[in-house]
Amino acid sequence: MGNILLPPVPDSLRENLAFVLGAERAETWLAGAVECARRLVRDWRLTPHEVLTGGSFSLCLRCVDDRGAETVLKVPASAEEGDAEMAALRAWAGDGAARVLRSDPESASMLMNFLGRVGEGNYGLADIVDLTERLHRGERQGFDFPEVHDNLDRRVYWARERFAEDGYAHHLDDLRNAEKLVAELSAVSGDRVLLHGDLQAKNLIVSAGELVAVDPMPVVGPALFDIAFWIAKSDHARPTRTYVDEVSRLRPGLDGDVLLRWTWALAVLENRPYLQRGAAARQQFIDEVRELATA
Repeated sequence: MGNILLPPVPDSLRENLAFVLGAERAETWLAGAVECARRLVRDWRLTPHEVLTGGSFSLCLRCVDDRGAETVLKVPASAEEGDAEMAALRAWAGDGAARVLRSDPESASMLMNFLGRVGEGNYGLADIVDLTERLHRGERQGFDFPEVHDNLDRRVYWARERFAEDGYAHHLDDLRNAEKLVAELSAVSGDRVLLHGDLQAKNLIVSAGELVAVDPMPVVGPALFDIAFWIAKSDHARPTRTYVDEVSRLRPGLDGDVLLRWTWALAVLENRPYLQRGAAARQQFIDEVRELATA
């Protein structure tokens, strides 16, 4: 296997993995993931071209298969997460996401069709809402997906780590209130659908004229979660109430007031106050949505 050369791993991917796993564990995992990728490249007769950037939980390698088709080989950070992603992709059956072409039970790695690059093509709010509708129709097919609170527990942990840094104690009140709010919202009975779980610009691609999503963190929960997460992670220079009203018009049946509460809580959990670029706009957005959500 030593004669199979893979493209270099970008520094940005190493940094993302270190943020999630810790520096030492990330390097250990990455070494194993590279060996796994070499094995699968050989066994599946792939020609590797580049290691894709942007991920935080996996090693993704753009390849060409033996028929000349562009593919993505993905080695996940854990077998549990890989199994969940494959189950979600099979549930979506190519409608709004990639298709699983091959899988490796030993590592929960998968080979998918290459959809394109993040940032290519233009899309608007109507495309986002349409994408969520398609993804939320996915049949779970008996797979035991995690609940939405598992996704939230991870985000709460990361938020505590960020806000514990010196100089950001004034954010802790928002964080405590956001923790209480997401616990209440995720416990409310109602629609329970298969969620993407990380719907934001870095995970969206316009492929063959259609908006699709990559790198899901699939969980089961209310449809509002995906839409609120999209709003919370998007450009904050817009009238929030107007935006939420437009979402409600495009997808009737969603409770706009509950959507605002989800949006505020997720914006707090996803805030990075130590990042100076855009910090003032993010905080202004959080303050404005807080007023709307508690009115």
